[in-house]
Amino acid sequence: MFIGEMKNKLKFNFSQIITKITNSPYSAKSTYKITIEINHCNDIFFKKAKISKNNWKTNLNHIFISKLKQIFSENFCDDFNQLFSIKIFSHHQPIYITGRYKKYSRHISQTPWLVDSSYKPLTSIQEILSPKFCEYLQSNVSFSASGREDIDVQMLGSGRPFILAFNDPKYGTLEQDLLVEIEKSINSSTTLLEVSKLYIANEKALKYLHEVGETKRKSYTFVNFLTSSALIFCDTILEDHTLNVFNSTKDLKINQWTPIRVMHRFIIDYNLGALC
Repeated sequence: MFIGEMKNKLKFNFSQIITKITNSPYSAKSTYKITIEINHCNDIFFKKAKISKNNWKTNLNHIFISKLKQIFSENFCDDFNQLFSIKIFSHHQPIYITGRYKKYSRHISQTPWLVDSSYKPLTSIQEILSPKFCEYLQSNVSFSASGREDIDVQMLGSGRPFILAFNDPKYGTLEQDLLVEIEKSINSSTTLLEVSKLYIANEKALKYLHEVGETKRKSYTFVNFLTSSALIFCDTILEDHTLNVFNSTKDLKINQWTPIRVMHRFIIDYNLGALC
């Protein structure tokens, strides 16, 4: 029997045994994975084996069978622990939950913000959302969003897309009805933010979220709501010809260095911006 064929047979037999013990059907698409690692002593198998290039499969089988006959002797049970080691690992594949959040408070950050060994501000969007899900999944969580806003900026409109990734959760998935309950629980427990459109996603959604965040363009407008026009303060009186220069300038590119207020969180670099 070729080693690859033996591996497949072991995999099939183990799956049947586990199915019988757990009373759960086997599925290759299941999010719950069981890994069985079998290691053997290389000095016992194929030591100084010479394999013909023309008939390597047959020779390998003969060598394997020959070594098995040597191993399965009267002292096999005594030597087994030295010849083999078996390790079993089990885990659930990560669960990705996506949705949108609106931020009404101007005093919370998107993720925990550590400054001089203390957390500032006192809470964050991640810290508000995560516990509600962790009650059910009992798992570590990481938070990702499509872009970010400053602490003192609200996030309104349709909300900002986000994804919570749970590594090795206790359960393989969450039913949509439970997600609706969690959504209601979060929104009723705080006035700092609001979440909506929670549903189960996959790893591709996380990758897409990061790609969109990198290519997203931001547009800022300063408006005087009384006159519906921009309101700008200057230290000196601007002449008409200076204003004409400003008005005629389009798509002015600006290299903006990392602001001092966030230098403790991000790499010092510059971002390309434009005034239109």
